[in-house]
Amino acid sequence: LSLSLCGSAVSAGLAGERDTHIHTQRVIIIRYIMNLEEHKLDGLVLAPFQVKEALRCVLHTILFSRSLGPTEPLEVQSELFDVTYMRNGTIETDKMVELAIERLASSLSIRIDGTSRRRVALSFYEKVETTSFFGGKKEGKRCWERWIVPIIVQTSSSSSSSSSRGRRRKRIEEKLR
Repeated sequence: LSLSLCGSAVSAGLAGERDTHIHTQRVIIIRYIMNLEEHKLDGLVLAPFQVKEALRCVLHTILFSRSLGPTEPLEVQSELFDVTYMRNGTIETDKMVELAIERLASSLSIRIDGTSRRRVALSFYEKVETTSFFGGKKEGKRCWERWIVPIIVQTSSSSSSSSSRGRRRKRIEEKLR
């Protein structure tokens, strides 16, 4: 399992055999590149204070639905949105997700137009061992599934009214469901 954010990567040894794929309602594009299945989700337009919680919801939902082997499911109510999502109960996964979210949040730089754009890529891989021509063995990773979540962070003055914030929050909650 690998989480890539803004060119940096956070990895953990959670590799396993290929599992069946799960499609969600919000998937726009599913591409097959060689043996790689790529899912590109709708972009999330967020205010800066919503980024961390929205990513927690999305990443934990994908990780829970793609978990290989037995897990201890935990139901979590979002602190910011009217959404409940599932997490698998491993400390290692929680730490990896939080580290990736912190890296993304610290890398956000708002441009003059009041926006910042990032892509979050969550990749699943299996460990493979290859043999070279001269008999040497090398261990590597073969990615078999990738989830891409575009993030647009906006800090515009037009979104400061409470009615526009409420509309934006409702749109985000619908996308997270």
